[in-house]
Amino acid sequence: MRAADRSGTRWLLAELPELVAGGIISADSAEALRRHYSTTLPTEPRRIGFVLSAILGSLLIGAGIILLVAHNWDFLSRPVRCAISFGPLVLSQALAIFVLLRRNESAPWRESAAILNVAAIGTAIALVSQTYQIQGDFARFILVWMLLALPIVYLFRTNVGLAIYFVGATVWVVSSKTGDFFGVRPNDLWVWALLLLGVPAFIARLRQDRFGFGMLLVMTALAVATAFSLGQTDEIGAQSFWRCSFAAFWTVVYLVGAAPFRDWRTIRPHPFVAAGWIGILSLAIFLSFQDTWRTRQWQNAVYLVPRHYPDVLAAGIQVAWILAALLFATCALWRADRTRVNFAPAGLAPIALVAWGIAKRTGNPLIPSLLLNFFTFVLGIFTLLRGIRAGRVFEANLGMLVIAILAVARFFDSDFEFVLRGIAFIAIGLGFLVTNLVVLKRRVRA
Repeated sequence: MRAADRSGTRWLLAELPELVAGGIISADSAEALRRHYSTTLPTEPRRIGFVLSAILGSLLIGAGIILLVAHNWDFLSRPVRCAISFGPLVLSQALAIFVLLRRNESAPWRESAAILNVAAIGTAIALVSQTYQIQGDFARFILVWMLLALPIVYLFRTNVGLAIYFVGATVWVVSSKTGDFFGVRPNDLWVWALLLLGVPAFIARLRQDRFGFGMLLVMTALAVATAFSLGQTDEIGAQSFWRCSFAAFWTVVYLVGAAPFRDWRTIRPHPFVAAGWIGILSLAIFLSFQDTWRTRQWQNAVYLVPRHYPDVLAAGIQVAWILAALLFATCALWRADRTRVNFAPAGLAPIALVAWGIAKRTGNPLIPSLLLNFFTFVLGIFTLLRGIRAGRVFEANLGMLVIAILAVARFFDSDFEFVLRGIAFIAIGLGFLVTNLVVLKRRVRA
């Protein structure tokens, strides 16, 4: 049984007595359903519990060893320090061999061995460097650590290890400038190669356990790493193009949760749907202000044929994100069920691209801001009507919420009198009430 079906299964088992009492199904059918689903229901929670316990235990053991060694570190000679530095690595390698030979099919054993090996690698590098005063910066330490830990990810097929790798890539890109977090330099573009090295492992884990919580952890780590990497890339390439590239990023995040993972839960959408909605709405509201389109970067933006290699590569990555978002939206629109998936938020990427082109061409911030205001308003109206037609209260209220947020943003961005603002807020509040009444009446009639 899939982990994604557990909540629906529990709901079904709880409803069986009422269904039998109402004469909807027979007692024999209810008992058959209870036996069928109850036999496999407890197995997945226990498996997750074992994995979490194994991970926590591995982390606590590693932390305890580090604290014990650190307490007496200054009193030890260099050879002893070196032996202690490699000791955890040797022990973790011995555990790895045992797991590969005897417990290779056990996820808790694989996750534990992988975490211990990753931690041992980082500990050995740090302690040896400190003992022999090997020069280097934090970014190089993270880079070497992640590259050495990458084979462990493939060897043990570990979700947590892969998530750690993506987090490490994020830490590397934000600390890549010596001594300065969030510094930018052309070598930051190598982070995309670093992320691509983990993509085959990500695809393999995706095929094996698509709806599990481990895959959700990996996807979250990859999304965070991608966001930071894209921010660094925008600083190297066309700096004004961040509006388009991040619109594409949030579009992809939303579509991943809404289309391929629409069956993640029987009663709840994938968390990427909520994250995508928040990102798309926040960016659309932010770009609806004229001040966000007043910038000197239009003159410094990368042209069609940049003159420097890092600019060319960065601009290519930025454009690739737009193309990926448009292609992904087209494929999802073609294959997914339009009655179940709201594709209106995916319109942010092309709208932002058109607005960016107008702003760069004319330098006028009014037209791009009006375009984003129009998109946000249409997004709210479309979502509201979808919710009313389908009888979904949450979706209808979400559409009203989008309209309300847009109205609040415009009131703070304009010189309307307080009386007009008060009337508008009352109208929006009445809209919420009327929307809920209409949806509830449709549900009763259905």
